[in-house]
Amino acid sequence: MTTQHTPTPWQHGEGICEHKIYSITRPELDEIARCYGDSAKEAHDNAAFIVRACNAHEGLVEAVEKVRAWLEAVIASGKYPIGALTAAYHLNTALAAAEVK
Repeated sequence: MTTQHTPTPWQHGEGICEHKIYSITRPELDEIARCYGDSAKEAHDNAAFIVRACNAHEGLVEAVEKVRAWLEAVIASGKYPIGALTAAYHLNTALAAAEVK
C-alpha cells in the first residue's frame, strides 16, 4: 500500500501562537501542520526539525539503498571486512523503519 503526502520541499513559518508547516510546491494549501511547544522557540524548533527531516527523507532513503546494494555485492563476493554483516543489518533496519506501512 502506498500513501500520498504533500510533495516536498516543505517550509515553516510563524503563526499566531504556533509554527506552521507549508508546502513550497503547493502554495494553495494553507498549511500542512501546526507545531506547538512550551515556548515560541520550541514551536519553531519542532517545525524546523520536521521540515528538515521530511525534506531530507527521500534522498537519505535513496543513499541508504545504494549503500546497501553495494554492501550486499561485497558480501556476496565472500571477501568482506569484519562488521559488514552488522552494517547490512543496520541498513536494512533503517530502511524498514522508513518504509510506508
